Amino acid sequence: MRIEKICPVCGIKFSGRTNQIYCSVSCNQKARRKRYKYYIYNLEDEYDELENKYNELKNKYNELASEYNELAKKSDNYLHKLKKYMRRYGKLKIEDKY
Repeated sequence: MRIEKICPVCGIKFSGRTNQIYCSVSCNQKARRKRYKYYIYNLEDEYDELENKYNELKNKYNELASEYNELAKKSDNYLHKLKKYMRRYGKLKIEDKY
């Protein structure tokens, strides 16, 4: 069955099958290219958002790692001082020396 339609790409009236959307193959290709551009544009936006989230998480990780390293150095320093004082006052055995 053929009916009259208007092509959404070029706006021309055409007579076609009920399941036909575009007036010609070229309009079909134009519509397809437009859809692909739209999809690519959206994918680029999603990629940029994911990259920003990744960079934020990476910065947070680096901050936490530096805080951990500072705390580890402090605790190591305090442990060293404690062992030094315990050795000085004779409460630490020789094999426990730092």
